[in-house]
Amino acid sequence: MPDPSAWTRAPAYALVLVLAAGAALWGAFLVPLRTPGGGAPLPVSVLLALAVVPLCRQGGRLTGSRWGAAGPGLLWVVLVLLLGLGRAEGDVVLPGDSVVGLLFLVLGTLGASATIGAWRPPGATPAVSSGRSTSRGGAGS
Repeated sequence: MPDPSAWTRAPAYALVLVLAAGAALWGAFLVPLRTPGGGAPLPVSVLLALAVVPLCRQGGRLTGSRWGAAGPGLLWVVLVLLLGLGRAEGDVVLPGDSVVGLLFLVLGTLGASATIGAWRPPGATPAVSSGRSTSRGGAGS
């Protein structure tokens, strides 16, 4: 009989992927958001870019693997890059000439890659080095 927790983990992981896609889409469309009257830009999209960090953590927790943690981050990056490409008509969703747009792209990508790189399996302890070498090589041995 299959593990009953697998029946709940798969839909939960699918939800994490849907939320990552939503954060990428909403964030890209909110990059040009400004204060009323056309004033200063509002960095709402930057907050949505940082939402990829807990999504990557949760993806890794649900699957128990680094690839599970990478799924939401990779999906986010691919969608944002596709939205940044211009169409033949000249339309572009994510403009690359604004500070908020660049912060959205850079902070989301760095947040996802740092979370994926720091991911450890549940219960794993990081290796701590004492600073001494354990190998006994050299001319005198």
